[in-house]
Amino acid sequence: MGARRGGSFLTALALLALIGCSGKTTGATNTTDTSATLRATARCDSNETCRWYWEYWRDGSPRSTSVKTPVYGPVKGPSGDIDLSVDISGLDEGAAYRYVICGKPSDSGGFSCVGPNGQASAPTADPPPDSDTIDLVGAATLAERWNGTTWTLQNIPNQDRFNGLNDVSCTSSSACTAVGFSGSGNQHALAERWNGTSWTIQTTPATSGDSQLYGVSCASSTACIAVGTNGSGPLAERWNGTSWTIQTTPALPAGTQSARLDGVSCSSATACTAVGSYQDGSEGLHNLIERWNGTSWTLQSSPATSFATLSGVTCLSSTSCFAVGFGQPSALAESWNGTTWTVQSTPAAPGDAIYAVLGRISCTSASACTAVGNYGGGGSGHHTLIERWNGSSWALQSTPQTSDLNGVSCTSATACRAVGGRGGFPAVAERWDGTTWTSQPPPQPPNAASLTGLSCTATTACIAVGTQ
Repeated sequence: MGARRGGSFLTALALLALIGCSGKTTGATNTTDTSATLRATARCDSNETCRWYWEYWRDGSPRSTSVKTPVYGPVKGPSGDIDLSVDISGLDEGAAYRYVICGKPSDSGGFSCVGPNGQASAPTADPPPDSDTIDLVGAATLAERWNGTTWTLQNIPNQDRFNGLNDVSCTSSSACTAVGFSGSGNQHALAERWNGTSWTIQTTPATSGDSQLYGVSCASSTACIAVGTNGSGPLAERWNGTSWTIQTTPALPAGTQSARLDGVSCSSATACTAVGSYQDGSEGLHNLIERWNGTSWTLQSSPATSFATLSGVTCLSSTSCFAVGFGQPSALAESWNGTTWTVQSTPAAPGDAIYAVLGRISCTSASACTAVGNYGGGGSGHHTLIERWNGSSWALQSTPQTSDLNGVSCTSATACRAVGGRGGFPAVAERWDGTTWTSQPPPQPPNAASLTGLSCTATTACIAVGTQ
C-alpha cells in the first residue's frame, strides 16, 4: 500500500527564514508488513551546507517515541534536486506510522522538520503540523472457489489490519467454516462462515492469551471443532450451529513449556482427533494427540520420540485415522486402528535433504491417502513434497510445483487438489487425476499470497483459504 502523497514544495525547512535548504517528503514505497522505504526530495542552494535526517513513529503514539536515522550530509550547494531515501525495518506488523524529514542549511543552528505539505515544525512539536504516512501492508484474509473449470477470488471480510486464514472445512458447497487469526498486537482467533453466497465473521470467545486457530473440521453445518493455541497451550473450540465455545483440554505431561494443536479431523460429532506438538525443557518437541468423544478430550499415546511433530490428520471412522508431520530426514506418518497409533515407514526425501514435513493429509479410504508439504536443507534447497498411501506403503509423487503445498483435499482415489505458496511467492494450486499432478494456477490478489487450507465436497466444488 502506498503512502499519502502530494503537497507544495517547501521553500524553507527552518521555522524562521533559513534560506537555501529546502525539501518535502514524497511518500513511502516498497512497503511490507514490517518495513518500508522512506522518500523525499531536497535542495541545497549556493553558499549553504545542508544536512538532513529522517524521523518516524507509530501513528497514535507520542512523537517522543520516534526513531531518528543518522544525519545525511553535508551537501554543499548548489546541489539541485536530490532524491533522498532510507530503508527502515522492524516495524510493528500491519501498523501505520508517521514520518518527517528534518534539515538545516548550515553548520550552526537547529533542525526543523517537514512532511509533504510544507508546514515546517520543530523536532519536538507533537503533533507536528505536517507529516507523511507509512501505511504498512498488513495482511488480509483470502478465499478462492473452484467450480470445476476455474478458480475465482471471493470477497471475504477482515476484522483487523492483520488477518489470515489457516484452514477450512466444508460439509456442502454452501456450508464452509474457515479459521485463522486477527490482530497484530493482541492476536485473537478468527472464524468465518460461507453460506453459499457470502462470507461472514463469527464471534469467537476471548482467551487468556494471544490465540490462533490452525485447523478445523465440521461433521455437519452445526457441529465443528477448531483447534490451535491460546499463546502457551492447546486451544479447542466447538461450534454448535449458534456459537463457538472453548473446550477444556487435558493436562499436558509434566515439564511442558508450550503446546499447540495444528490439525483436527471429525468422522462424526462425537469422534474427533486433534494433533500437534508440545515442548519441554529437556528433549525438545514431541507429538501431541488428543481425542474428543463427544463429552471430553483425552490424551492419546504416540509412539514417536523426541523432536517430532504432527500437523495434519484425517479420520475415516472412530477406528481409522492417519496423521502426518515433521521428521528427519523423512516425513512422519502414523496410523490409528482404534486402539493404538503406529509409525509408518515413509520414503526418504530426494537428494541430501535433512528434513521433510507433511502438513496436511486427505484420505478417501484406508488404501487411498495423499499428504502434502515440503522438504529441504543441506544442498537440496526448498522443494514441494507429495506422498501417496496405497494401503501398504507411502511413495513419493512427482509434482510440477516448486513452492510449499499447505492444503490437500481428495474426493476420490483419482481426484485430489492441493494448494500452497509461501512468503513473497504467488499462491499455487494443482490437480491429481489418478495418474499425474498438473498445475492449475489460481487468480492472484494484488499482494503476495499463500493458500493454506482446502476443502472439496465434489470435483466441481472446492474452497481454498489463506492470507494475502
